[in-house]
Amino acid sequence: MVCKADASGAWVSQDNAEVGGTYHAAQICQQLGYQGLGQFGDTLQSVCGVDTGNASCSNPDDETFDGSDACGSDAFGQILCGTVHWLCVGPFRGQAVSAPALSPTVLAMLAGLLAVLGIRGPWRRHT
Repeated sequence: MVCKADASGAWVSQDNAEVGGTYHAAQICQQLGYQGLGQFGDTLQSVCGVDTGNASCSNPDDETFDGSDACGSDAFGQILCGTVHWLCVGPFRGQAVSAPALSPTVLAMLAGLLAVLGIRGPWRRHT
């Protein structure tokens, strides 16, 4: 989930405060059109914030990155896991990897990023 974004970077969060997940964060940043991964950390089971219970995509809270939830790396770069959020850094290049190469999670994040940036298209969000 993209919490906020602009031309210089994006704040990305896992979208399930109860479960978390495993993420190739650097690859996700690159697929969203940014240069790479910046700071990251545990959200303490929140989404778009740290442990407030009220944070959400529409109501983001504190951007605090403690460097935790790193789970190694592989050929795709740094792996983050758990209830985690991170910053994508570098200038937005205005391009993303072609749609067939994107996972559903990345497509959802890209749609959120485009909405935050105010870019509208003929696509529809399915819930």
